[in-house]
Amino acid sequence: METVGYTPKTLEIVARRSDPDVEISPYQESWPKTFTRVADRMNLVLGSDALRLEHVGSTSVPGLAAKPIIDILLEVSNPADEDPYLPALESLGFILLFRQPKWHGHRFLFVEEEDAEVNVHVHRQGCKIAVDFLTFRAFLLDNEWARDEYTEAKRKAADTSNEEKGGRLLYQSEKAEVLDRLKARALREKPSPPCTDCRVG
Repeated sequence: METVGYTPKTLEIVARRSDPDVEISPYQESWPKTFTRVADRMNLVLGSDALRLEHVGSTSVPGLAAKPIIDILLEVSNPADEDPYLPALESLGFILLFRQPKWHGHRFLFVEEEDAEVNVHVHRQGCKIAVDFLTFRAFLLDNEWARDEYTEAKRKAADTSNEEKGGRLLYQSEKAEVLDRLKARALREKPSPPCTDCRVG
């Protein structure tokens, strides 16, 4: 598991957002509708530069409790070449929060919608991390026990984070053991091919 991608050491911070208490909500039927609405707008401004748009993360899995945050995977030809996609996304209100040039060239943006926050993870087309997103989504869709275990870990992590005012970072840390174990099992069952050229940029 490449957990290094989620450590502050790899980040180039561009902007910051508020860090309120973590809310874990039962699955909402509105989440895929929010994804579709936002993805349609993204496709309109990005055109052929959007090689793939996928709803990933917990809100993409029916029956899974989650923070009301829509995670979108955007695959482009080269995340380091921001001109084809970043101004277009900024025209929709997205804010670039950070870059991870030493971790698969990842870029991370967000926008506040009326009904949910939306995160966008920008990766090169076919990047292992992008494939991992989809593999883990499929694993959770196929395994109720995994959804239940992950939901319990989320709720416990949220309680701890809110009690200690630790925000998103403590929440992520508190659920990491369960998340990493579930991801590892998913990737053992369906390994992702290694990246060839998206380590830096």
